[in-house]
Amino acid sequence: MTTNTMPVGAGTDTPRFSNSTSKPHPYRVRPHQPAASNAVTSLIASFEMAGHKVLKDNNGGFNIVKFGLVRYCKDQTDLIAFAKIVGVQQ
Repeated sequence: MTTNTMPVGAGTDTPRFSNSTSKPHPYRVRPHQPAASNAVTSLIASFEMAGHKVLKDNNGGFNIVKFGLVRYCKDQTDLIAFAKIVGVQQ
């Protein structure tokens, strides 16, 4: 059995190369960012199937785009109400 050892620096007991860093990885998901719920995800998919493009903004709102026209919905309840107006099946 062999062990995988790293070479030590000149005159030191610490390895020259290390995989550990004190900074978090920039692409790691942070715990304070909630995942999208299944209801919102399926509603967005229904909009997409009806030909609308749904863009989520940083404040929790949604921009719905079709034929160059844009409608802003500030939250999930506005998104559901707009889906009823345009006839998107939930």
